[in-house]
Amino acid sequence: MNADFAEEKQQMNDAHSAEVESLNHKFNDAEAEHNTYVAKLNADFAARANETEQKHLKELADKEEAHRNELVEIKEANRKSSAANEADHASELKKAYKSVDKKVEQAEKACEKRMKAKVAEIKKEAQAEIRKAEKKAGEKVSLAKEEVKSIKDVGDLFVRCIRYSLGYCVKRGGKKPSWREPLFLQLGDGRRFRLEFACNECQMNLWTLKGQ
Repeated sequence: MNADFAEEKQQMNDAHSAEVESLNHKFNDAEAEHNTYVAKLNADFAARANETEQKHLKELADKEEAHRNELVEIKEANRKSSAANEADHASELKKAYKSVDKKVEQAEKACEKRMKAKVAEIKKEAQAEIRKAEKKAGEKVSLAKEEVKSIKDVGDLFVRCIRYSLGYCVKRGGKKPSWREPLFLQLGDGRRFRLEFACNECQMNLWTLKGQ
């Protein structure tokens, strides 16, 4: 009989250890999922920022090419002009250069402003996604911790004999129990356990009910 009790006790301990190990796996999986998701968000943010920068550089290159073509046309017109109008052409060319430089400067400032605004928007969206992922992962971790705590509470009860605590341990001079056994213990999450008092071994055993 004692061997059966010992075997059942060992099975219960094994099940308890397996459940704790499963919860630890859940915790590690949740943390790994969180880290993977954050890494993906960072990679997406870098790719989108690089794409915006490349687009900005292409726009500047196109404008520069257009300005070069404009200068070529001005130089060609100036070459074909007569010597008498050379001074006038030089003045016009100087104005054209100045106008082109001003347009390039304005275009660069406008593109830089748009690029900064776009990068700021992408960064804000990425941070929001990261916070959302952190919150979701935190909730999973909290749930896993609560489950681990619940199992630990059952383990703590396992080492305390209720009959002894209430003064009904006959083996140690206590009163004879006035209730009928078996007794049952119910946790706050609804799980119930059958109590078994192995007085010859001076211990209280908890047995999980089938179907839980």
